[in-house]
Amino acid sequence: MADQIVMLSTNPLVILIIINIFLLLIGFFIPVMVSINIFTPILVPVITQLGIDPVFFGVIMVLNLMIGMLTPPFGIVLFTLAKVSDEPTEHVIREMWPFIGILVVALAILIAFPQLVTFIPDHL
Repeated sequence: MADQIVMLSTNPLVILIIINIFLLLIGFFIPVMVSINIFTPILVPVITQLGIDPVFFGVIMVLNLMIGMLTPPFGIVLFTLAKVSDEPTEHVIREMWPFIGILVVALAILIAFPQLVTFIPDHL
């Protein structure tokens, strides 16, 4: 399966963006721990073939799934926040968009500069 995914493109960045979109969509529907347990064994061979650091990919994977958990239509975190705060779900969703935007920008920065993620592990 890893070979089939790698055959989509020779550019590792393109494959990483495809994986990011896939993980974001998965984050809408499946909880983070379940997604990690299901998709890590499938995606780790792909990223190792592309030469992507597994620590970097782990951080990117968790951040993608976290954004998915915050995003409508099935953002489990949104419904939990609405219930705990006794606010309407619509209000919580409206107030959550700036935070989601910041997380997406952070994800883009981390993808553009993987050294930000791997600096400390590389120096241990």
